[in-house]
Amino acid sequence: MKTLVSPALALAFCVVLFASPTVAFDTTGVNSTERLSALESRLVDILAENQTPGLIAAVVSDQKIIWQGAIGITDIESQQPVGVDSLFRVGSISKTFVSLAVMQLVERGQLSLDQPVHDMIPEALIENPWRSSDPIRLVHLLEHTAGLDDIHFRDYVFSDPEVSTLEGILFNNGSRQARWRPGSRFSYSNMGPPLAALMIEKVTGKSFEEYVDSELLDALHMDSATFYYDEKVVSSYAADGKNLQPYVHIPVRSSGALNASSGDMIQLLRMLIGRGKLDGKRILQESSVVRVESPRSSLAARNGLQAGYGLSNSYEQSQGFVFHGHDGGIDGFLSSYAYLPDAGRGYFFSLNAGNGSAYAAIGDELKSFLLAGLEKPEAVAVIESAEFASDWSGFYEPYSPRAEFGKGLEKLFGLSRVKFEGNRLLLSPIFGDEIELLAVTDNMFIKQGDALPSLMLLTSKAGETVLQGRGGTVRQISSHWAYLKIGLLAMVGLMIASSIIYAPLWLIARLLGRPSKINYLRVRLLPLLTIVCLVSSVVWLSSADLTEVGTFSIASVAYWGLSILWAAMALISVALILQYRSRRMEVGVLVWWHSLLVSVALSIAAGYLSYYGLIGIRLWAY
Repeated sequence: MKTLVSPALALAFCVVLFASPTVAFDTTGVNSTERLSALESRLVDILAENQTPGLIAAVVSDQKIIWQGAIGITDIESQQPVGVDSLFRVGSISKTFVSLAVMQLVERGQLSLDQPVHDMIPEALIENPWRSSDPIRLVHLLEHTAGLDDIHFRDYVFSDPEVSTLEGILFNNGSRQARWRPGSRFSYSNMGPPLAALMIEKVTGKSFEEYVDSELLDALHMDSATFYYDEKVVSSYAADGKNLQPYVHIPVRSSGALNASSGDMIQLLRMLIGRGKLDGKRILQESSVVRVESPRSSLAARNGLQAGYGLSNSYEQSQGFVFHGHDGGIDGFLSSYAYLPDAGRGYFFSLNAGNGSAYAAIGDELKSFLLAGLEKPEAVAVIESAEFASDWSGFYEPYSPRAEFGKGLEKLFGLSRVKFEGNRLLLSPIFGDEIELLAVTDNMFIKQGDALPSLMLLTSKAGETVLQGRGGTVRQISSHWAYLKIGLLAMVGLMIASSIIYAPLWLIARLLGRPSKINYLRVRLLPLLTIVCLVSSVVWLSSADLTEVGTFSIASVAYWGLSILWAAMALISVALILQYRSRRMEVGVLVWWHSLLVSVALSIAAGYLSYYGLIGIRLWAY
């Protein structure tokens, strides 16, 4: 079903569709005028269907501009049309320029990817328990294998246009500690690139932004791109396309503050497709571009897995092809650039609303457009029959959380079962659909239809059996521990659900004046009130926007207080109900046991969440 848009917004789409400049395109083959017109029409439909105000986009082939489009409006109030020169925030695409700058300095002999970070920037106060044997190196920061936590809620709402790189790093309270041995697991962290940017500042004597302006943005002729606020940046909106989002001056600019036009991003694409060369001028050596695209520092990468996150350069497999690039999201903007190195084709687009459905649909359209007429690479050969060690089968839990805040829930709800059938690895999450992969070697696996293997079975330095791929790492755990977790999770869910379903029945009976049927109301009521407080804490947290969660606000204080309250009430409920064990017949045996089990289940949940720091957490200071 299509989502309707306002008449004014629909009119703006139509106006811009026919007025939208198409800078240059090849009128033959797959890039015919008809195909480009069909592409534009489809993009207009996607924006309208998803209540997304505006879009800038471009398609490049063999370093030539095939299509450059601007669709929709920059601002709902003014109805100003988007232009190809409109500035959009491109979020984490900013990280690309950190790695490109580093590779320039590597070529000049001023930096090394293997350089230990702590010795060079001790002022960043990095903590690493494995420093003597496994120091955090520059490559770990750029490939997200340093083990750093992601930045916290308070970082996302920080807004100071004058903050320096070091000040932005030090504003964070807890993302500068290695959580595991550096170089072992991938875990995306917005703290890595700023630390790399600080190293750039150390060797150049310039701020990161000054260096990138003079050595990259100017060289690429990205004339309007900037890491600082520019009044030309268009308005942005929440996923609904209506609620205006503020421009936030984030503390880690190098991780996500870049503003750019489609023309700016075309230049980046042309250089990458040109293998470091742009308009006859070499910006980077071809070997440096290849290195940017190649993951090297994770356990799987060191053992031969090519699919992964390189130096601020990701990969995505689609229809048997491998795209390189990066995406980004910030303040109501969603952006992506991707390219096919061998085919010499790429695209960029950015939306000024945080609508994930529109983002995914536009990405699919542009990929399909680029892939038309290309011959698929030869499929990777798989093993027809294989035998795998029986002890590799079993349960695996997430082992490389992006955010330490959600580690406990991720370990619980991300539990999966692995089994082998012939040459197939079957990965079955307890919540989610089964994933099937085929063996390429005795420990490397590929999804059918993909161009590259994406998962490896390995033994860590600590002797643990792990599955590692682009999405992270899971480790094997004992079946007893897995079944215990599943059982307790089921018990907690069942008890909460039964209490919620059962409560209206006895509340109605109480209101109808049948107290003889409801003895000892407190035995029933206290567990229910505990559940009400639990649900309220979750609702407060999930319904609040980021500015409320990351600051001292009603929402953050409500979660803090309610989480402590329901955890305490769960324990009090158990103690209270046990006091009535000698009067179970008066209370009602079934009622007494049900209330006890509900309270015990809630106490188990409180204990688990408390262990992982989610009870009483002060999000405004975290």
